[in-house]
Amino acid sequence: MIVTAQDMYEALQDELNKEATGTIFPDEAERLLNRTQLDYIVGKYDEAEKTQKRIDDLREVTVIGESILNTGSNTAGGEIFALPYSATANVTTVKNPSGTNRGYLFLLNAAFKIAYVDNSCFTGISGYLKSKPMKSDIKFEIARDPFNKPTDERLYHQTTGDRLLLFTGTSSYGTEVLIDYIRYPRDIVIQGNSPVSCELSLHAILEVVKLAARRWKVYTESPTYQPQLIDDRQTVQ
Repeated sequence: MIVTAQDMYEALQDELNKEATGTIFPDEAERLLNRTQLDYIVGKYDEAEKTQKRIDDLREVTVIGESILNTGSNTAGGEIFALPYSATANVTTVKNPSGTNRGYLFLLNAAFKIAYVDNSCFTGISGYLKSKPMKSDIKFEIARDPFNKPTDERLYHQTTGDRLLLFTGTSSYGTEVLIDYIRYPRDIVIQGNSPVSCELSLHAILEVVKLAARRWKVYTESPTYQPQLIDDRQTVQ
């Protein structure tokens, strides 16, 4: 059973021993495992995008129902919906309160509240209206299609950088968005007085360990990587 970060490190060593790949130091294992767990999450998300299946393997890093208010202007296209992400620090939100990860990674679903402007049927603020992702390669085709173009009843969204853009196709504007998303995993820490274990399921952890072992084998057998590995280890010593 893999419970702690040390357990994961030892499981990785066992996998490497099977391949007669040699020893990996704890600091090397940390970098390798963290890089591999992120690649595992990205791979699972990409696979789900293609097959439209649920991502049950990523439930530990799935955030449901995060509310984001518009901090921009009260005009269509002037809204700012800042995604809960930081490139340099951990993020804390109502739905992601641990403060142990960098927040948003992939969007799963979005539903907006809009303020109706010049709408003959509705006034005031709507309830949550589900939105479709706007694919950038067919954005202009959608805008010209009378059966698919954005309207107050057919919303579209697009992620750009660390923001979420809303398309209403009218003068109505967004006031709030409710999102479901995949977040970054917390970093695995093997060394020091405060180790941090992998938060994924046991099934996922085992896959990450095997992927990491295969990756390390490729690294150590690569003629271009071996001199760098030797140099790094001498520097540490």
